[in-house]
Amino acid sequence: MQTTMPELATEFEVTAIELTYLPDRQQALENMTERSDSPAVAALVNALRQTEKYGTPLAGSLRILSQEFRQTRASKAEEKGARMPALMTVPLMVFILPTLITVLIAPAINLAPPASSSAISSSVVLTLRVRRIHVPQPPHSKSPSASKRSTPKSFPSSTSE
Repeated sequence: MQTTMPELATEFEVTAIELTYLPDRQQALENMTERSDSPAVAALVNALRQTEKYGTPLAGSLRILSQEFRQTRASKAEEKGARMPALMTVPLMVFILPTLITVLIAPAINLAPPASSSAISSSVVLTLRVRRIHVPQPPHSKSPSASKRSTPKSFPSSTSE
């Protein structure tokens, strides 16, 4: 604990020294709460006081306290997650939306005819340019094999005699 959280380790060392020298345990725990401004440490001290006062098992009260801390941490994470859509709206509108509009409108700008005084409106010209499709026509040959392909074959009817 000394390497991961040195401040908390130091606080526990000071509290352990106070527990050995002070005549009242409650005073040592109260000093620990006053030195740290953390609500988690205050909740831990409160749980220690209650277990000493009422004689309840320490393991059970620490288990309940850890569940409360986990629930608090999960609710804070959910609150942050719920705020994200509101926070992402402005960057979306500033950075992504103009790019999307540019990508969608750029082909229409490139297809638009230059400004002229013709009677046809630009939307009609644009429509004509978009619908210009070349469909190849089948060859018109008079060969006998071509005429055979074009006539449908008739199948003999089955009559029972």
